[in-house]
Amino acid sequence: MGRIGRKVKPPPSCLIHAWEGSKTPEKAWHSNARYGGYVVDIPHAAHMPGHIYAQSDRIQEAISAFSAAAAIELKWIESDSLYPTGHHAHNMHFLIHALNLGGRYQQSMEKVHDLLAFKENPRERGGNTQTGPWRQGYFGLIKTVVRFEKWNEILDGKTIPVYDKPEQNAWRHWAMGLAYAATGQMDQAKTTLADMRKDLDGVTSAKEPIGIGVQELEATIAARNGDRKKGYELFRKAADREAALLYSEPPSYPRPVVEGFANVALAGGDFATADKEYREALTREPGSGRAFFGLAAALDGLGNAAEARAAREHAARAWAAADADLPQMQKLRGTAAAGGQ
Repeated sequence: MGRIGRKVKPPPSCLIHAWEGSKTPEKAWHSNARYGGYVVDIPHAAHMPGHIYAQSDRIQEAISAFSAAAAIELKWIESDSLYPTGHHAHNMHFLIHALNLGGRYQQSMEKVHDLLAFKENPRERGGNTQTGPWRQGYFGLIKTVVRFEKWNEILDGKTIPVYDKPEQNAWRHWAMGLAYAATGQMDQAKTTLADMRKDLDGVTSAKEPIGIGVQELEATIAARNGDRKKGYELFRKAADREAALLYSEPPSYPRPVVEGFANVALAGGDFATADKEYREALTREPGSGRAFFGLAAALDGLGNAAEARAAREHAARAWAAADADLPQMQKLRGTAAAGGQ
């Protein structure tokens, strides 16, 4: 009787799920701090705060959450041969995503290879599900080498393994096509785009993200080959399609199309378009140091020194733990040494 009319606070896990994917994920930060105290040594409890942090500007906290969950899950996997590996794959994929956002290429690749070390069992090998550890590791590999623009590694014939499934072949061709276009090898880029279209015909799961990839690759080839009008129109269509994808975490597309759009615009000296698209990328991933670095470069090109300096300061904070040898970090040190930060 005494409980009638009494307000009962929902458990932290409910609030975390309620705010993930929203425009205000920070409203769940308090619940993140409380959740781990309610349940100890449970992978999901360690993992879920990472969803919120990865969607905010708290990427280091996301990395810590996913790392903690991985350590717990591996302990369970090692103690029970029947323990399922699907959630570990999801958690590690999200960890790779967060490490990408934090500018940590070397660790991203370490985690990719940790997932690729889980060989597919006969059911996984014969099916079309993309949620097993090996295939999530493959997708994590694609995201990582593209986001860090490792064009030489993409084209070396070793970094990305060939796998006889249309989904993996499509993403491999997407990465290769972007690499060919970025390095001025347009004939090879067009051939690879044709290969990707053939792959799409055979895809039996998640066709829409790969279809968007085809459109983005076509946009990239057109824009980098001098047809800016066609390229930009295709980029806009691909970006709108990607933004309309059903919510999934980590995202079912390797990185926001607008990030690729902005990169191409910046490389072509179109600083106004790059500025606009990097700003849109930051609405999607507020903690992305990569987008802040790109925005700073675009603002430099527009002659807006004060805003460029502010964007660079955001980038430096976001990538405080980034790999020191990344081009952005090297340029940041050079700018600081010249007294420009």
